[in-house]
Amino acid sequence: MCFSKTPALSKSGDARPFSNKADGTILGEGTVLFALRRLADAKRDGDEIYAVINSFGSSSDGRGKSIYAPVAEGQSLCINRAYQQAGYPMSEVGLIEAHGTGTIAGDKAEFMGLVHAMGDNQEKQRCALGTIKSQVGHTKSTAGAAGLFKVAMALHHKVLPPTIKIDEPSHALNIEHSPFYLNTEPRPWILNSKTARKAGVSSFGFGGSNFHITVEEYKGETKRFYQYQDDSEHLFCYSAESTESLVEKLESFKRLCAKQNKDAFVVESRNSQCQFKATFPYRVTLLATLSNRSTLADKVQKTIDAIKKEKDFNLPNSIYYSTNKKQGDIAFLCAGQGSQYLNMGRDLINQFDCARAPWDKFSDQFIISNGNNASNASNPSNASHKSTADYVYPKNAYSESELLSQQVTLNSVSTIQPAIANLSLSHIRLLEKLGITPNHVAGHSFGELTALYLAGVITSEDDYFALAKLRSQLMSDAAKHSQSSGGMTAVNADITVLKSLLAANPCSVQVANHNSNCQSVITGALNDLEMIEAKLNQQKIHFTRLSVPTAFHSPIADCSAEFHTALQTYAFNRPRLPASATEAPCPSC
Repeated sequence: MCFSKTPALSKSGDARPFSNKADGTILGEGTVLFALRRLADAKRDGDEIYAVINSFGSSSDGRGKSIYAPVAEGQSLCINRAYQQAGYPMSEVGLIEAHGTGTIAGDKAEFMGLVHAMGDNQEKQRCALGTIKSQVGHTKSTAGAAGLFKVAMALHHKVLPPTIKIDEPSHALNIEHSPFYLNTEPRPWILNSKTARKAGVSSFGFGGSNFHITVEEYKGETKRFYQYQDDSEHLFCYSAESTESLVEKLESFKRLCAKQNKDAFVVESRNSQCQFKATFPYRVTLLATLSNRSTLADKVQKTIDAIKKEKDFNLPNSIYYSTNKKQGDIAFLCAGQGSQYLNMGRDLINQFDCARAPWDKFSDQFIISNGNNASNASNPSNASHKSTADYVYPKNAYSESELLSQQVTLNSVSTIQPAIANLSLSHIRLLEKLGITPNHVAGHSFGELTALYLAGVITSEDDYFALAKLRSQLMSDAAKHSQSSGGMTAVNADITVLKSLLAANPCSVQVANHNSNCQSVITGALNDLEMIEAKLNQQKIHFTRLSVPTAFHSPIADCSAEFHTALQTYAFNRPRLPASATEAPCPSC
């Protein structure tokens, strides 16, 4: 009742911290339990260590206008004390878990305190900011503990957690000109593997009491617990040496579905994956969400009925069954440029350490943009020093124009080719972890480098990434120096039909990739490409312009001589696997 008399509670009945629609908080309930030990004792006894608390800062606002009016200067003093005690600057922190009540005055005061503590000479929007109150409300005396728990798990899983309900940041914050950004979706926390991830947790009380805890990733060996989201899809994998044994496992799973036990459902998913043996002749996989458990039992029964017929099948709703008794060869086709998209592979990297490892390893291979204009020359902190991951997994866009800008930046040659290299390594490392290795490899366009790495021709992961960067830079420079801009278009037509059309309309456009009997890619100068697309349209031949910045595999982006010269400084081996390329090079290459 006392709390309801303050202006802190939301009139709309929702908590939207740092949002332009914030109008207060809502109350929640919570219990948080921590096991705290000296780090040396925990390491000595082999305890599971989730995170390391480095320091604890506190302060008081002193006299104020009211018990619920926070003061930015008091909060800044508290934060500065915490980092002085921690022994490292706040600029090393990648995540701040704010108190974040969701009141306009409270959010602004806290934000200004953070900005003042961080300092002005910082790269803009480099540190994630959020609060658990957007999800569970204000849990009163356990509010700070809830935030600490969230941060400990974020450090443990190397994932930047989301703050929800922010359609647009509060205008009062002017956040785009600050060192902070609001993280609204779970994003991989990429950082050089030699550096510990660092975070801070703020909790403030009535009467001007301020507290800040600095928390750091534990860099020793940890057993990272399996992650899942409450309503995400769960994969169930079952294998057996006979159909009878496989049916028994599915019957048990069907009984579990009927019990509607959420925890048991999640545990069963994990256990089935751990016990799955790909070498067994009878295998079935099912994808299911927690919300569809009631109908899943019927689907499992249909699967059992189909299995008894001993034929391979795929059922709707993601159920797959195979009876392959002979182990065939495995071939990997390595991706090229053109089908990339923002946040590609994000869930994979959030889930698996081995998939994130290549991104961490090469995170200090910076791509520097906007560092040469006048404003940046006078203030180097305005320059954007971003790793490849920053472009693939960018901060949330609040407008269509910002989203389009992020996509355009990702599509640039200098950005996307190292990104494809990193993501390819993510896939390779996860497949290796699962015991899946190729007998044959093929590369499509840029993917030729990946195929050569898999075949052992490129001798190390470091050389592979260095060559990816070199190739992207040379191709980017070639496109910039070309007299004409170019592009590429995928055409759904027989190759003979396409070649006849190009022969009847001689220009710079040529076939770059002959992918199949009914699909090829053409490349050339933009004006010529548009002319050929018009001809295709007249003949009602379907085509799609690709998201590429230039005409790859054409003289417009030809850098073969420079690349050949640079390759002389690298050592290469003979391939240990059959390796193929899937493209037709341009005449000048």
